[in-house]
Amino acid sequence: MRPAINPTIYPHAFDTGGHNPATTLETMNRICSQFLILTMVVISGASLPVMGQDARFSQFFTTPQLVNPAFTSLFQGDYQVSLNYRSQWRSVMDNPYSTIAAAGSMKVYPRFADCDYVGLGFDLLADRAGALSFGTVQANVSAAYYKSLNGRGTRFLGLGFSGGVAQRSLNYDPATDFLEPGEALATERFGFADVSAGLVYSHMINREAYWYAGGSMFHLNTPEQGFLNSSRGPTGIGEPLDMRYVLHGGGSFPLTERWHLRPSVMWQRQGAHMETVAGSFLKFETATGPKAERGNAVHLGAFYRLKDALLVAGRLDFNHYYLTISYDVTTGKLTDANYGAGGLEISLAKALFRDKRPSCPSPVDCPLF
Repeated sequence: MRPAINPTIYPHAFDTGGHNPATTLETMNRICSQFLILTMVVISGASLPVMGQDARFSQFFTTPQLVNPAFTSLFQGDYQVSLNYRSQWRSVMDNPYSTIAAAGSMKVYPRFADCDYVGLGFDLLADRAGALSFGTVQANVSAAYYKSLNGRGTRFLGLGFSGGVAQRSLNYDPATDFLEPGEALATERFGFADVSAGLVYSHMINREAYWYAGGSMFHLNTPEQGFLNSSRGPTGIGEPLDMRYVLHGGGSFPLTERWHLRPSVMWQRQGAHMETVAGSFLKFETATGPKAERGNAVHLGAFYRLKDALLVAGRLDFNHYYLTISYDVTTGKLTDANYGAGGLEISLAKALFRDKRPSCPSPVDCPLF
């Protein structure tokens, strides 16, 4: 038996006077159309971004700008540029997820502290998914200060901040056949500002071994989201973007002169979504001898994202170029739908060195990502 409608809660449920039935029908059609479009977004596979989950890469170790702003310039060398590409759900979707990220950063050495340095960087992100082409384009600038805790450049505490602007968009074209002539929809795009911060501690035990740990918070300003917000649509419902909390750690430890173990772990949470991923690379140095030659190496690795996927990866380091290729093998509930075919990722980075470097008692080179 259906419950009776309480007129104190729904004051317009019994108010038929003064309302044009045609206007009421038009309003109902608009609401139904908007509900249909939102349903298509969910079915198309773009529901996670709409609900406020950030775009992500399985290779979190090659996209430090998405893990912690304090990672700005935490790398070997003085300059670094990188490019990442991810394609996901291609086996089950006509319009699969596609994500591209580019980043660049540099170190600045202040004269008032021999072993401290400042990291400056930028990053760009473009993400598109689903039948309605739900997309995000974001540009950030970041800065971090690394304080040497022992005056020798082997223990650092880094504090970093990032800020930028973003735009989200939808393509309503696949749903326009369901609309009445002249019927209006919510906005197809909107922009917002974004601010994040983080801390990281790194310790170089010697030239061959180091470890690091840190945490970060993204979307500190909880920017307003949603294509039907009060300022962008008729519902009057605010949709702030949930803050994302990240904890992470890792390191590199020699097993023999040429073999190194390089574990990494990351936990993050955003609203109702949580992710835990952990694993390790096994690094083999292809040559021993001078430091310049010892930068060349081959890595093989495996990482597991809890209740979701197994990541297998390979990496090649050559003359300070770093090429990483990985593939997600689905192990969670979606295995039956995609037969384990998850996502392919490719990343390429290049590190550059200055001719003259600061005169710190120990090298200021930091963990190699």
